[in-house]
Amino acid sequence: MDKHIHIDSIRRNLSITIEEISNYYSANRDEIENIETIFSLKGANKEKVLALLYLLTSGENKNNDVIQSYRNQTGLQETLYDSITKYNLMLVTALIYVPTFYTMAVNYYGAVSIGLPVAAVEEESTLKDNQDSLKHKKRNMYPDLRHRMRKLHQRRFESNSCRSGSDEMTNELREKINKYTDAFNANPNDYDTCMELVDIWMDSDAEKAVYYSTKALDIRKGDPVALYARGLAYSKMEGHNQEALNDLQAVLEMDTQSKEVYFAIGTVYFDEKEKKKAREAFEACKAIDPDFADVNDVNDYLKVL
Repeated sequence: MDKHIHIDSIRRNLSITIEEISNYYSANRDEIENIETIFSLKGANKEKVLALLYLLTSGENKNNDVIQSYRNQTGLQETLYDSITKYNLMLVTALIYVPTFYTMAVNYYGAVSIGLPVAAVEEESTLKDNQDSLKHKKRNMYPDLRHRMRKLHQRRFESNSCRSGSDEMTNELREKINKYTDAFNANPNDYDTCMELVDIWMDSDAEKAVYYSTKALDIRKGDPVALYARGLAYSKMEGHNQEALNDLQAVLEMDTQSKEVYFAIGTVYFDEKEKKKAREAFEACKAIDPDFADVNDVNDYLKVL
């Protein structure tokens, strides 16, 4: 389900108005911007996690079995429904204003739904190592995001000798394709294998790059690297610029300082002859990093806009 549709559905089911959300954010900005700390599962955070899980449960008719299951998981056996609904406004506000929290919450909910224990998530967890690393993750989303996005950017926008070089390089590429295709067929739920195949096909077969990046997103919903990859691949396919923009804009919601994403968005708008939007994207790219490797290309685009 689309993120915005999902959140709006939750908001409507809880009868929370946009005005209430805006007012809450204005009055509690620090609390909202540090909302990820609830995953420490300490003190009142347990109730907040319980409320989050219940809030994300599909459907309007949540029954006692659902909340009892989550109570069992969080260790809050006696928590009453009324005691967790007090967090509804806070959580919906956070889902709207903190994109990384939405992604984290959905992934967390998915993990719990397939049977992983909530109670196992402690201070030193995969979602939160400590407060310092949490702040780092909020800036970068994933530790290797910058590296992987840059690598994909090179595949999409820069020439690669492996594609047009010697027969030896071509044979090497063929072996790599066979290796990762076999690995994917053996285990289609391996994220890294999917992304290796995206990397392989990015500049030679956009449809396959879209296919494997979509598979990666099935494994890691909302993953920014896979979204960026699929956006790039869509931008190479005729008639798919809107899909490209959808994915690229989704990444920007998680990381507003991504020069690669702004550059890609600029090229899509340029293809669409949306001059004003293209200029804005290229200028944003240049503002983030005046020494960006593609700054000459950015300047060339700006000259004709």
